[in-house]
Amino acid sequence: FCITLKGYDTMKLKFTGDISPVKEGICLLKEEMEFDICENGREINLSRCENGFCADTENEKITLSYNTPADFYRGFCICCDAIKNKDKIRITQNPAFDKCGIMLDVSRGAVMKVEKIKDYINHIARMGFNELMLYTEDVYEVSEYPYFGYMRGRYTIDELREIVQYAKIFDIETVPCIQTLGHLEATLRWEDFSDIKDQPAVLMIGEEKTYRFIEAMIKSVRSAFESNKIHIGMDEAHGVGLGNYLTKNGSKDRFGILSEHLFKVLEICKKYNFEPMMWSDMFFRLGTPDGRYYSAEASLPDNLAELVPDDISQVYWDYYNNNENFYNVMVSEHKKMQCPIIFAGGVWVWSSPSANHKQTILSTLPALKVCKEQKIKHVFATLWADDGAECDMHQALYGLQLFSECNYNSESPLADLDDMFKKCTGCDAVAFKLLDIDDFDVPVYNEDNPDFSQLEIRIINTSKQALYQNPLLGIFDKNFEKTELKQHYTKIAKKLETVDIPQKFCGMFEVHKQLLKVLESKCDMGIRLKKAYDEKNKNQLEILSTELKELEKSFRILIKLRKQLWYENNKPFGMEELLSRLTTVTEMVATAYERVDQYLEGKIDCIEELQQERLWYNSMEIPHFMEYFSSRILKPKGE
Repeated sequence: FCITLKGYDTMKLKFTGDISPVKEGICLLKEEMEFDICENGREINLSRCENGFCADTENEKITLSYNTPADFYRGFCICCDAIKNKDKIRITQNPAFDKCGIMLDVSRGAVMKVEKIKDYINHIARMGFNELMLYTEDVYEVSEYPYFGYMRGRYTIDELREIVQYAKIFDIETVPCIQTLGHLEATLRWEDFSDIKDQPAVLMIGEEKTYRFIEAMIKSVRSAFESNKIHIGMDEAHGVGLGNYLTKNGSKDRFGILSEHLFKVLEICKKYNFEPMMWSDMFFRLGTPDGRYYSAEASLPDNLAELVPDDISQVYWDYYNNNENFYNVMVSEHKKMQCPIIFAGGVWVWSSPSANHKQTILSTLPALKVCKEQKIKHVFATLWADDGAECDMHQALYGLQLFSECNYNSESPLADLDDMFKKCTGCDAVAFKLLDIDDFDVPVYNEDNPDFSQLEIRIINTSKQALYQNPLLGIFDKNFEKTELKQHYTKIAKKLETVDIPQKFCGMFEVHKQLLKVLESKCDMGIRLKKAYDEKNKNQLEILSTELKELEKSFRILIKLRKQLWYENNKPFGMEELLSRLTTVTEMVATAYERVDQYLEGKIDCIEELQQERLWYNSMEIPHFMEYFSSRILKPKGE
């Protein structure tokens, strides 16, 4: 079995040894990795080993021993890079986790096309992942309930089977992730489900019709997925037992009703030969007076182990902390539940229009370090699409590479991150790192920096605030006025012009470049308008009027590019939400132009919006999600 790497005539490879488990996968990757099958070539001898992989290119004959296909594909990428660059290597890597997967959110706006999920599988296979979770709240077919996933781009059973079979080629286990309590607002809005609704997003516990519905969901995914694992959700069921349930049944112990529901869902799972896992946060939320998700101060029932079935794995999710001690405490608290523990970290693609790689690094390094020390063997990275899937999921690839490095490179996951990203994806890490426009030079987590390691992670989504605020109202302008936001965006935009953009992701980077162009102009537009108006500087207002007109045009180009990217990667359903936001802010800009123009022409005596005093957002000089941004990251002008 031989291949030739395109562009390298001397790169003819001949596979010998135990090729059968990975042969089909190699063939599927030939276009992505640019090689063709040929008749002869340099020999790569494959053999099996007990753990990880060992790659040796020092001899004329290349040897690659591997345990699992996940180990092979990662080792194969390293070998190909070494041969291409005529490097000699001998490398052994062993994974820290038995299962290292990703959870792909395909239900919060963007439903990724089947062919694009296959392409995503190609990437994660080469990184060394062996699990794919599909988070589908209501975007899968349940024939008995036609309004389930109605007009939401739901997958058919055949589409799900196609994904499962493709992932299976790479020995990637595809796991269904559904919701059996909360996060069902898209379903429960329909009148057909009114009699099983407790809260707007929460099912009615104890209702017989509820369990018929849940069984239909589980039966449906059973027909599509081969894995015996299933994620039944149950997170963020806010107000469970306090809505229609309270009216019908009166006040009852919320731990008790949650436990009652859990046992009933477990019974259904067993009927369809599923081994369930669930998010653990509901137990901790109910045990804290302020409703925090996870807290070491949570008051959990003494009989918690009795309330939670011991054959339901508890998934501890956390991407908001960078403190090792906190992770240690929470893992220890989970062990009290006497259930198998799974850890879910996060690749930050949900808080802003672009990926937040720095937040991913800050939370992932300490979390996975603790997981190794605490002997947790199953971890996965969540890729959430909260609030309309504004960020394209392919921006997460760099963060996923970090997860892979934490799995295979325990000593120094950051040291080889960029190099391995290039080897596994064929893309330059420099370009992907420039996607993080909310990275304001926060120092990377470092054990030698104890003061920083104790700081709680803050959600920095400044770019989202700058993008969507009305330039005439300037809700965030008081917090922005002493910062160098414009210079920040200009600096990134200039860097992007000097790096190689991966052709495969050209559309994604075109959107990013246009976003930066919009932000360069808009981030301080309100500040400049207010200053010129207060100073009665009509010459400056005329300049800003012209800039507003150009900004409107820039927004319309951004909308066009963003729609193109959406339709390229996703089903059309859900685009309307993102479109409505971008269209609304475009009209805000157009209205600002009209108002300024009317003032300059004397058609109106004043611009009332600009006469209003600017206050700190939410009465705070430093809003909690801008703490670093305002006080430490971007220095005030002149300093």
